[in-house]
Amino acid sequence: MIIKHLKQDIGSLIFSKIPVSVLGKLTRTNLIIPYYHLVSNEDVLHVKHLYSYKNVNQFINDLDFIIKNYVPVTLNDVLDFIKNGRSFPRRSFLLTFDDGFREMYDVVAPILIRKGIPATFFINSGFIDNKELFYQHKASILKEHFQKTGSSNLKKEIKEMLQKS
Repeated sequence: MIIKHLKQDIGSLIFSKIPVSVLGKLTRTNLIIPYYHLVSNEDVLHVKHLYSYKNVNQFINDLDFIIKNYVPVTLNDVLDFIKNGRSFPRRSFLLTFDDGFREMYDVVAPILIRKGIPATFFINSGFIDNKELFYQHKASILKEHFQKTGSSNLKKEIKEMLQKS
């Protein structure tokens, strides 16, 4: 299980650093499914210490390349192609976003609407309105706070809490 997550994390790290234009040349398939977790020009504390993400200009550059070289399809299109045994249009893409962070509404959606690009958003309903927070996101926030305060009392409190768990 740890190896699987490590491979996914390494893959995500590598592919988050490679421009989409390069990835497109590496693929030999009719459908690509680029996905993003986050797009922001700001530090987002709940993911800052987990993985890197693209800023708005990088995201727009990705979109410009994709839309120039690929045909957008929706999730319904993909399901229909699979259900009816049809092949995908040559060089098509399904754009997806995981996690449903606030930046999807504030940053990403306006860009996609302006460019007329469909996308699929996967949203964890438990995280809407911060009712819950994924444990890794909590860890990222805690690490950021810990780095800023550097308090030895805080270190001691955290160590005690972790030992009780």
